Amino acid sequence: MTQRMVGIPIAMITTAVGQVFYGKASELQRENPQALKKVYWKLTSRLFLIFLLPMGLFAILSPMLFTWVFGSNWVMAGVYAQMLTPMFFIQLVVLPVSQILYITGNQSLQLLWDSSRFVLLLVGFFFIYHFQVGMTAAILFFSMTMTVSYVLLFLLGNWGIRRKDTIYANQME
Repeated sequence: MTQRMVGIPIAMITTAVGQVFYGKASELQRENPQALKKVYWKLTSRLFLIFLLPMGLFAILSPMLFTWVFGSNWVMAGVYAQMLTPMFFIQLVVLPVSQILYITGNQSLQLLWDSSRFVLLLVGFFFIYHFQVGMTAAILFFSMTMTVSYVLLFLLGNWGIRRKDTIYANQME
């Protein structure tokens, strides 16, 4: 429930910003690849600064906020939201630019990232279930894994922009 309450607004924001970025980035990749890196960094740094304070406050206040809005039975949902906040924050920053590997012709790298994230989550949840460590550990594992994976996606995107052998560079030769 917590994932949906916070995740749906995040999806709406990142989809809207991402669509604008996708159009601009595709154009820059064809016409001015050097400017693409600047746009990539400018957008992500602005999103980081815009959402740092609200998400920081959400992380601090979510247990109290959930209790106040929904009642005392919801305090754990607030704690879970608190644990998921780093993931929500990094999603707000990285998801709008997450198509960069496709734009730069690095689909195989995108597939590798997607596959490794899936396998890591699958193996991690298997061990969490097998050793019965509980819901809190599962949510913390999920949040940390997704946070790290989105940071990695951002770094891979930056690397993909810098690569000289992108699809458009190869077409120009």
